[in-house]
Amino acid sequence: MSTWKLMSWKLTGSDQKSSAETTRLVHDVLLADDFELEDLLGFNAETAIKKMDKSEAALAPSSPSADAREWDGWKMEVDVDIEVPSHEKCTEGNGRTFTVHGLAYCPLVPVIRAAFTDTLSKWFHFTPFKRIWKSPVTGKEQRLYDELYTSDAWNKAHDDLQKQRREDGCTLERVIAGLMFWSDSTHLTQFGHATAWPVYLFFGNLSKYKRASPSSGICHPVALIPSDLTTQCSILAFEGLFPVKHDALIKTLLFHLSEWHALAKLQMHSDDSLARLDQALKKLAAEIRRFQQKTCDEFKTYELPNKAAARYRRQQTQTGPSGLAKSTSTARLISFNVHTYKFHALGDYSRSIRMFGTTDSYTTQTGELAHCMIKKFYRHTNKRDVTTALTKQERRRTLIRRQLGDHTSQELDAEVVSPDRFELLSELHHVMRALPCNTFNLANFLRENQSDPAVKNFLTKMKDHLLSRLHGYEYDGNEHSFTEEERNDLRIVSGLNRIIESTILRVNYTTYDIRREQDVMRPGPACFVMTLSWEDELNAHPYWYCQVIRAFHINVLHVGPNAHCRSIQTMEVLWVRWLGLVPRYKWGFSQARLPKVGFVPESDNNAFGFLDPSLVIHGCHLIPSFSDGRTDVLLRKGTSVVRNSTEEDDWCSFYVNIFADQDMYCRFAAIGVGHEIQYPMRRATSSIDDEGDSEEEDFTGETGDEQGDEDNTEGSGDDMSDEEDFRF
Repeated sequence: MSTWKLMSWKLTGSDQKSSAETTRLVHDVLLADDFELEDLLGFNAETAIKKMDKSEAALAPSSPSADAREWDGWKMEVDVDIEVPSHEKCTEGNGRTFTVHGLAYCPLVPVIRAAFTDTLSKWFHFTPFKRIWKSPVTGKEQRLYDELYTSDAWNKAHDDLQKQRREDGCTLERVIAGLMFWSDSTHLTQFGHATAWPVYLFFGNLSKYKRASPSSGICHPVALIPSDLTTQCSILAFEGLFPVKHDALIKTLLFHLSEWHALAKLQMHSDDSLARLDQALKKLAAEIRRFQQKTCDEFKTYELPNKAAARYRRQQTQTGPSGLAKSTSTARLISFNVHTYKFHALGDYSRSIRMFGTTDSYTTQTGELAHCMIKKFYRHTNKRDVTTALTKQERRRTLIRRQLGDHTSQELDAEVVSPDRFELLSELHHVMRALPCNTFNLANFLRENQSDPAVKNFLTKMKDHLLSRLHGYEYDGNEHSFTEEERNDLRIVSGLNRIIESTILRVNYTTYDIRREQDVMRPGPACFVMTLSWEDELNAHPYWYCQVIRAFHINVLHVGPNAHCRSIQTMEVLWVRWLGLVPRYKWGFSQARLPKVGFVPESDNNAFGFLDPSLVIHGCHLIPSFSDGRTDVLLRKGTSVVRNSTEEDDWCSFYVNIFADQDMYCRFAAIGVGHEIQYPMRRATSSIDDEGDSEEEDFTGETGDEQGDEDNTEGSGDDMSDEEDFRF
């Protein structure tokens, strides 16, 4: 009955009660040891909130001379005078004074004091340092740039502070409080005109990864000012849209734009990556000028119709009825202009990162995320006197958080790990949950699809794969072949009709900035993963790619004379379709082209196979080469278990999106600190700079004959009929 009443409460009334919040209500409140039901007799939420507000107001100092040490609350309806220069050159005191009425703010000193005494201050960094990384591969030492408190500016400010004369009698440690302010107007509702203009305070002493969660009490609203996934795919989307003489130039420009963008947004930089950023800017600048001179001058571009209409309306408003004849709604000719601040500021990124740390520490995204908190507060107000209501909501939340201290319902018991929490353990390489409800009848599946080339020799390949792993053979891309007698020594417990299928594959990996992340993938036609390459040739491609068709848990018993273990073992396997590099295609940073792959033809014995999930690095983003079209040569035309139900053929080829995120870019550029810790990084010997003025290294794939600089032939759909077009 208790469960029914609880669910009835959740499913009726307000629609803001989520399942997660209902569960939290039960575990954090109703089942708490100190929760007494008798204390709620006569309870009224509005009355309890008013008591909280009164207890907060009682802390406010009654006079300016009162002790404000404990008070970090809000001052309401304050008038602020701002002196604004009235001329380009204006001496101090000669500007015009404007008064901003009705400002709500928190005094900064009490906010700083409260933050440094808060439980979150245990995560504060009070002494700056410089992070030096020694490569385990080359032994080279270089400086890393990531957090504010590891930047040159913070280290210098800390040293300057220590040199200052101490206050008389003061023996306290002297540290820097890194104040970071964000301010932006936000709409509080999806519809209507309710707005707020908050000012947020974050502390740079806290790691930027913790600052990225404003809901955890890390964000401090300190003022309310009174009111008065296309870029990544653009390279392929533009392919073939322009005449041949412009097509290569535009693709090259888009590649260099993507590379500069990936480098500028890295959350951890090293001396090598900053040098690469400088080189990327040089190449980008050259390509932009080339684009302006060779492409823009040959096209006439006009402003969009809506822009022209808006300009026409502005002209009507400004000129009045007497000036209507001068207004025109004709679209203006628009030329490409590089003399703007955005282009000018590109050269400041590298220097700013060295001075202040990586850009994600001070990006506007942090302040934008904090808007979610203000909007959440607004939903709980009476929609009148918004500024006062928002300040009350903030104080209530702060009061509750301080009383809770370090207590949180998300703490993980190290001894008891539930299945849901088990999936989140980052020390595991991967997680494939084996749920009894996901029983898969493999025997029926093979019988129903026996005419599909994808399942040809399925059991033979699967047993060879399992036996290779049981014998401890190192995987090199080719499965070890076994005799039929050896295959019969491998018994599948419970038979083929009770295989457990896993519908979700979770792969944990170390990112370039030495953090643990997880890729969550669903096996199927759109699931592509990457593994390390086992090729030893010079300039060999560093990774292999495959499509994960299905994922299985198989209980096996090895009874052969050479069996290393004669007990039942559960083995995890991925059924995959391999892709290979497209030959006669040059890719790499010096070529400004993405890697290009395609499915291995069905006639190749290695077209389909099995993979140990522990070899998966993580998922990858493959973009179809739309200009190459589709083909039924790689796999016979018709429906197949490896295709979507509505498809009867495949894309001829795919581009590997090395700019899918910063981590993927760092893998191909071989500049990821965390990647060298997890995997040995393979480096090619060719320079990224065509002019030879860079010592950096680069992956450059050259598969096939040499081609012209601009004429990087990329096979069309008609050229895909040759089954040897894909190298694997």
